[in-house]
Amino acid sequence: MDIFRKYDETNLHTIEDYIREGQEENLFLDFKLLADPTLSKRDDRKSLAIALSGFANSEGGIIVWGVDARKNPEGVDVACDRKEIENLSLLLSRLNQYTGDAVDPLLGGVLHKKIPSSGDRGFAATVVPLSDSGPHMAKLGENRYYKRSGDSFYIMEHFDIEDMFGRRKKPKLLFTTKILSRSDLNFRVIVALENIGRGVAKSPFLEINLNSPYKIADFGLDGNGSFGLTALPPSLGSTSYKYGASSKVIHPGIVHDVTAVSLNRERVQEFREVPDLVINYKIAAEDMRMVESTKTIPTKDLLA
Repeated sequence: MDIFRKYDETNLHTIEDYIREGQEENLFLDFKLLADPTLSKRDDRKSLAIALSGFANSEGGIIVWGVDARKNPEGVDVACDRKEIENLSLLLSRLNQYTGDAVDPLLGGVLHKKIPSSGDRGFAATVVPLSDSGPHMAKLGENRYYKRSGDSFYIMEHFDIEDMFGRRKKPKLLFTTKILSRSDLNFRVIVALENIGRGVAKSPFLEINLNSPYKIADFGLDGNGSFGLTALPPSLGSTSYKYGASSKVIHPGIVHDVTAVSLNRERVQEFREVPDLVINYKIAAEDMRMVESTKTIPTKDLLA
C-alpha cells in the first residue's frame, strides 16, 4: 500500500465517505479524537506518541484526527461520527512541535495536514512511514514500544523488540542478463547484478557455470579485457567462473555489469544446432544470504 499517495488523496469527501460507509480501522488506518487542539491533555499526547511508535514499528499508516470510531456488532472499530476540531492551525502547529519528542529515536518522514470543513474547523491527517531505524519508543510520558496489529496498537513483547533491533536496510541482488547481438553467431550476453533491496550491497560475489559451447567472452565487457568485478582464481578442478571484490559496492536501484558470455565458435560444429544457453549461478553479498539458481536463455533469443 502506498500510504503517502493515500495520505495525499485524503480530503473532506474521503472522511465523509468513511463515516457514511462505516470504514473499519485497519493495519494502515486509525481514527482518533482530541480533547484539545493544544495537545495540553496527557491523553492527547499519549495518543500521538503511541500511534507514531506503533505505525513506525509496523508497516506505516495514516491517522485521521476528529473522527469517532466505535465497535460495530462484529466487534470491529468503525468510523461512526464526526467530532470536528476547532482551530486546525493551532493543532497543526502542536502536532509538528510534539512529533520530534513523541518517539525515540527521532522519526523522519512524518507529515501532518489540515482538512477543513469550514474556516479553520474540521479534521487533520497524519502519515507515518515504515521506519528502518527502529524500534521507536513512544515517549511523552509513555516510555514503551508499540506495534500495529489489525485495528489496534499493542505493547511490544521483548522478542518483538529484539527482532526490531535486527531490522536493517538490506541488499537484494538479482541476476540479470542483456543480449548484445551483432550478426549470426557473433553475439555477447552481458551478465549483471541488480540491487533491488534498500541497503547497499557490499562485497558482491558472483559465480557462474556455463554449458558448452559457451564461454566467457575473450575480451571481457568492454573489449579490453575488463570486468565489472575482479575475476577470482578458480578452485582446483572447478569449471566455474567467479567474480568478487571486497571494496566494491552496488547501491540500491543500480544494475552493475559483471562479465560477458559468448559462443565458442570453434566448438559449435560438435553440436547439430546451437543449444540454449544455461547459466547456473550463485550470488552473495554482505548481509545477504547466498542465492543459487539457473537461468536459461533460448537459442532463438540469442540469434534473433
